[in-house]
Amino acid sequence: MPLKPSFKEVANGIFKTKAKSVDFKNNSEKVLKRVNRWVKKETNGLIQDILPNGSIDIHTMVILANAPYFKGLWKQNQFGPSLTKKSKFFLLDGNNSVKIPFMSSTKNQCIICFDNFKVLQLPYQSRTQETDFPFKPSNNPYFYMCIILPDQLDGLGELIEKVSSDSAGFLDRHVSLYHPYVQTTKFKIPKFNILLDFEVSRVLKELGIVLPFDDSKAQLTEMVNIDNPSNIHRLHVSKVYHKCFREVDEQGTEAAASTVSRSMLRGYCRRSPPPPPPPVDFVVNHPFMFIIREETSGMVLFMGHVLDPSLNS
Repeated sequence: MPLKPSFKEVANGIFKTKAKSVDFKNNSEKVLKRVNRWVKKETNGLIQDILPNGSIDIHTMVILANAPYFKGLWKQNQFGPSLTKKSKFFLLDGNNSVKIPFMSSTKNQCIICFDNFKVLQLPYQSRTQETDFPFKPSNNPYFYMCIILPDQLDGLGELIEKVSSDSAGFLDRHVSLYHPYVQTTKFKIPKFNILLDFEVSRVLKELGIVLPFDDSKAQLTEMVNIDNPSNIHRLHVSKVYHKCFREVDEQGTEAAASTVSRSMLRGYCRRSPPPPPPPVDFVVNHPFMFIIREETSGMVLFMGHVLDPSLNS
């Protein structure tokens, strides 16, 4: 089942990656190691062994792999290590807590307050080399992290539901707005890192993405040439492996993720700033959401939530 030339063109020209034919039948172990090496290289060593042993065999026909990597330094050296102090972070039940390091800053912060939650925008330093990102320098790429903090200690669940019901609309209404720089009376952000590793197909099916996994209805026909159309039902998604890593500290953020799928038989305009609001508190001492985004394109690189920053995964 050779790869279609049109698929190779899309992979090379648009996604800036490679599409190659391999021998799954005779060299499945070599292919597995090759994919794992590629992911490790593309994520600067943060994601290793994305494909577990035995995940590729003679029934594998196609592997799709992606590996975004992001490393950003805070703009204006935002957090001084000498200001980092341990304090309480309350868990989702609102009663139990853990002691963790909190970063702090004396600088004005980009914050806006909404009903039941606040949004903090932390910009990263700009990079101007065209090879560093998929944007032309004239587009003025602007990367930032948003921390979305519910007012209530146990308010994360309601916030996630609100974001999930209309994620694009939520970002446009609450994240892409002009955030005024305000003074903060109290300002604390937890240091945290996340390492996540799981097989995603069950979650995707629960979200309603069922068709690609159905061996009788899946229509993954634009990747390979199939000699016998009656065998088309054999090409479907069987497994989706995902790993991600995030680390946030005084210097900035390092993040990587990789997803491997195994197949078998807007206009933008910055608004005029409103009058500066009064000083506010922004103390991230309970579960919260975070987003890493590029403003010019609106592309979300990473999104997640933190329940317990004391855990390493």
